[in-house]
Amino acid sequence: MSMFFEMSRVYRDIVEEVGRMLENESDVDLKKIHDLKVMWLNNLTERIENHGDVVQEPIVESASCSDSEDDIKGKNTQNFMMCLYDKVTKSKYKWRVNFKQGFLNIGNSDYAFSLGQGDLDW
Repeated sequence: MSMFFEMSRVYRDIVEEVGRMLENESDVDLKKIHDLKVMWLNNLTERIENHGDVVQEPIVESASCSDSEDDIKGKNTQNFMMCLYDKVTKSKYKWRVNFKQGFLNIGNSDYAFSLGQGDLDW
């Protein structure tokens, strides 16, 4: 149960930081920001409560992915990542991103992280 408590703390921290950033750096109405935060927290709480019986599986690292890009296009995976970004750089068709304070939801498992990097191809 402590994993879910930790995840909910991470979720709340992210929601609060995004709310502060919106308040400081945008012209969005404060009521809309508050409503967004409440809706976001309600959705996250519902997801946490619905995953109460999830069994955490060990992470298996692999040098290559078994799914080809064509296999992935037709699937609705329901996986997501929520985090803040520190830095974004672009070179030709590739974007390099530095992430912070986030989590990944892959299948029925949640993974929290404090720092991360990613390459995005367009």
